[in-house]
Amino acid sequence: MPRKASIAKKNAVLAADVAGLPIPICNGGTVTSIAPNQTVCAQGAPSDAVFYLHTGIVKASFLSEAGKQAVFMIIGPESFFGESCLIRDARRAATVVSMTQCTIERIEVVTISRVLREDPNFCKSFLDHMVRRNQELLAELSNQYFHSTEKRLARALLRLASIDRHGEVASLRISQEILAEMIGTTRSRVSFFMNKFRRLGLIEYDRHGHMDVHKSLLDIF
Repeated sequence: MPRKASIAKKNAVLAADVAGLPIPICNGGTVTSIAPNQTVCAQGAPSDAVFYLHTGIVKASFLSEAGKQAVFMIIGPESFFGESCLIRDARRAATVVSMTQCTIERIEVVTISRVLREDPNFCKSFLDHMVRRNQELLAELSNQYFHSTEKRLARALLRLASIDRHGEVASLRISQEILAEMIGTTRSRVSFFMNKFRRLGLIEYDRHGHMDVHKSLLDIF
């Protein structure tokens, strides 16, 4: 590696360390910290970069031509999103918004195209991610079509809990409105089943959206 490039890379790593941010997983990626409720990328905008979520949680939503919005995926740490940039002249199919404080790496399409060609290990990791994401989408589609509202809600809570689970209880912060969008129902139905889960000792929550999901929910659903 040329001396100037080596120095530049070293300086980038030092800058990331000083700022308290993770070191980029891709040579040429840029890591930034994003506050909650910030738009990372917007539906319909040019797709010119892939993102890698180092820490935090984001939601992906779709707005139909009729003006109806639905959250179709919650994305947790150590995940890529925005892969559509690898298709020529693509535009964003969804809007991605941070749900918590996040550290996100932006990798320009030119950079990731080069790295996928030159780095077999990175290429394998990226392809593994694509396969897992496809499986998750198929599982979610099956969940929407074949399971009751109660079971869809329980599975959504378990999926969110697995993002950040520690031991027997996982702490989350999510509104009932977002849960309703995720499972395709009304807020009142979500509230009904949330109260039922709380009475059974499966979850605990307050009016501010703070929630503890107990591992025992997994035994029932």
